[in-house]
Amino acid sequence: MFWEKDGNHDHMVQPSLVYISQPNEYGLLYSKAELAALRGVCGSHDLRIYVDGARLAYALGAPDNDVSLKDLSRLADAFYIGGTKCGTLFGEALAFPRHDTVPHFFTIVKQRGCDSRQEAASRRAV
Repeated sequence: MFWEKDGNHDHMVQPSLVYISQPNEYGLLYSKAELAALRGVCGSHDLRIYVDGARLAYALGAPDNDVSLKDLSRLADAFYIGGTKCGTLFGEALAFPRHDTVPHFFTIVKQRGCDSRQEAASRRAV
């Protein structure tokens, strides 16, 4: 990749993640083969893959889809299962298929809880 060969390599922001949406912003689906190819490129450059699934229910239910949640678990380092944009009132999740993706994530969540702005807003609403 170009940043690896740049003379200013030590001073550049180093990429560490590829972000995609399933379906993407135009409603197009990534196929299992495309995700596998992306996984291969990311693996060779020590990059992680995050799949934003705000509309994942639509992707999973699409007639042309060949990607399952099991496939996402194998090919992505993290993915989001959204519900709000698909009509649910709650039930969204951030999935880390491998427990070591974010070291100490469970402990961080326990220490931090929810976002303080969200917490303050919920106190005002009561």
